[in-house]
Amino acid sequence: QLPWAPQTKIDSRAPRCRIAFTDTLPLDIYISSCKIDWLKMKKKNDALVRLANKSDKIIVDSEKTKLEIQLIRKNRVHVTPMNSDVDVRWRLDPHYIKKGIKAGTYANIPGGEMFLSPEWMKGTFYGDVVISVDKSYVLNSKNPLVIKCDEKGYKILSGPKDVVKKINEKKKEAMKILLEQEKNKSLPKEIISMKKKNFNHIGEFAINTNPKAELCNYLIVNEKIAGMIHIALGSGFEDDRATVYHYDIVINAKEQKLDIYGVKKEKGKEKKLWMMRKGRLIVG
Repeated sequence: QLPWAPQTKIDSRAPRCRIAFTDTLPLDIYISSCKIDWLKMKKKNDALVRLANKSDKIIVDSEKTKLEIQLIRKNRVHVTPMNSDVDVRWRLDPHYIKKGIKAGTYANIPGGEMFLSPEWMKGTFYGDVVISVDKSYVLNSKNPLVIKCDEKGYKILSGPKDVVKKINEKKKEAMKILLEQEKNKSLPKEIISMKKKNFNHIGEFAINTNPKAELCNYLIVNEKIAGMIHIALGSGFEDDRATVYHYDIVINAKEQKLDIYGVKKEKGKEKKLWMMRKGRLIVG
């Protein structure tokens, strides 16, 4: 029972197992990206979560990618920053059980990220590593996937023709599935309406923290590489941010020399809470 699935909070049954998944990675890549000090990495994840929780927004700044990530919802509730799970003892997610929701615990292998579902993102970003649509497509800095976003959603400005074509094709297929669910009354009306509302939104902003993950052709590894970040189009990780697709885009923060910091208002002034300088993590 995924924590962010809207059905989970209305299901009184407890989950029966944990979930962790990976791609069909070459064995050497799988081993090298998992042979790490998980607790040491968790300290970095936890530090990023704390900084995000203290911030009203996150700023990403560079010559190319420039973003403002809003962390305060319209109802004044703060979005929920999360991190890679490293504790295999729990079947019930301890964060959600405090809310009375019997959600299961969930993780990627390899791990290594702090991620959240922004209220909105404003600015432009350059995807220059990889995107996962129906499979992983390699991107590069010479012909990046350029996306502009604001409070209403996102728009693809330019990018590799095959990638842009595939995104548009898969989005059409996703909307067709959603309309079929609506026609067949497969889900409650309010969930269908929510998925339509979120269809063209940014679902995730994440900072990667795995010290041993290295550049390859596999999204699940690249989205964990320390010195990179990733942003997802579509579905998010809170129970009112679901839709019918989730396309991760990895950005080389080190190559783009990204500065990333939280902004907190304190006594009428804005305080910077630094997370990354010139593509280098400075936490943990």
